[in-house]
Amino acid sequence: MKALIYAATHKHRAREEECLIKSIKGSLELVKTQYTRDPFDDFDVAHFLNFPDLSKIKDLKRDHIPVVMSALYCENERESMLAEPRKEKRKLKDNARKCLNEADLVLVPSEISKTFLEKEGVLSKIKVFPAPVKLARFKMSEKKQSELVKRYFRKRKEQPYVLCIGDYLNKKDMDNFLEVTELAPFVKFYFLGANYSLILAGKYIKLTPDNVVLSTLVDDDTYRATLMKAKMLLVLNDFKADATNVHEAMAANTQVVAYLKNMKGDCYLKDGVNCYAKKGINELVDTIDLLVKGKLKKTTERAYKEAQEYSLEKTGKRLLNIYRNLLKEKQL
Repeated sequence: MKALIYAATHKHRAREEECLIKSIKGSLELVKTQYTRDPFDDFDVAHFLNFPDLSKIKDLKRDHIPVVMSALYCENERESMLAEPRKEKRKLKDNARKCLNEADLVLVPSEISKTFLEKEGVLSKIKVFPAPVKLARFKMSEKKQSELVKRYFRKRKEQPYVLCIGDYLNKKDMDNFLEVTELAPFVKFYFLGANYSLILAGKYIKLTPDNVVLSTLVDDDTYRATLMKAKMLLVLNDFKADATNVHEAMAANTQVVAYLKNMKGDCYLKDGVNCYAKKGINELVDTIDLLVKGKLKKTTERAYKEAQEYSLEKTGKRLLNIYRNLLKEKQL
């Protein structure tokens, strides 16, 4: 068995997309499955990660090569988004719909993503397949975590903070973030965002209270340290409930809190079980307050156990079975 692992080339590779590529490759290596990134090589199955090339997919289908597509795993960064935010809704990009409808199987991170694609006109078979997590990435000494966070954010004194990851161009994200931070002056907030610019940052700095630090996305070491040192990871809306960084927070033993005002369909984030998910801003702020004061039991232990189910080795075995089943179907 040999798989083509193919990802579209961007001018700047999005962090989440790069992480997805590495984790898929790593999961296949652990189950001793060969892979290539060369579409002109010999292989049995083609697996496209995120936004693919429609002409390449059609060429492979003509050669009767099974095509798998991973969709909606990297929606935090505009370069790799398959869906565009439009006020309170989001729409699947036209080219993405065409590509997904050519696939033999579409993998998505959650039931929310599956429901969304079905409503957006994707007719291919869709399977929920949570993104793999390299648990070893989140083994870092407290000393190194502190050093990296202090060095990057230039903070001499450690204090509890809530981490949020998003996109400065996503107005919905930013509006939700501003509302939460204004109501929660008792804790620091760090926002790491894609599409950071001095103009945008300047605009939001004028709107954010003193308890907010705005930053661009950071290198992987600093990102991991910042996530592990955070008191909580804040998920800003239901579109981000299945983002890669949520699984990473679970693997890092970082408490997840989420604002899921418009949640529709089944979500793996369960309030009081593996996170605290609220449909109201005031309720969310009260929850953050109780967690900062240590008056609310953390859900990190259950969340970490769930993250273990998405380990590279377990994911590799599931992925190999998916490839084999698709090959069998093609041969019938």
